[in-house]
Amino acid sequence: MTAPGKRLRRRMTFLRLGVDETAARVGMDYDELSRYVSGAAKQSPHPELFLRLCRVLTVTPDQAFGLAPMPGVDTAGEDRPGVDEGTPVDRDTAERERIRASLNVLDEEGLRLAADLLDSVLRSQQRGGR
Repeated sequence: MTAPGKRLRRRMTFLRLGVDETAARVGMDYDELSRYVSGAAKQSPHPELFLRLCRVLTVTPDQAFGLAPMPGVDTAGEDRPGVDEGTPVDRDTAERERIRASLNVLDEEGLRLAADLLDSVLRSQQRGGR
């Protein structure tokens, strides 16, 4: 089983989130997060920070610990039923997951702006523009 920090690092990569952006969204020190996701930390983050990190990356603690499959990190395999360290997921799924991860940390005003932006993009595509 891979350590939770390394699994979360792979999830960050899947979502195209760097350590700096993820740390800012979680409210965590850059160096602390960097050490944790690289496997160099001497201890795990405080449980509250760990839960916020999971929320930002749109995963459950069970997924972080490898007890449940994590989208973008796991696929069906032989070492664990339904869980293996593969990453074959299409980019469309990755972009949808990235949007969900961003929405999890927005305040009310940010959500309103995001909804307005998505509405604008949708209207543009419906008119045939890109």
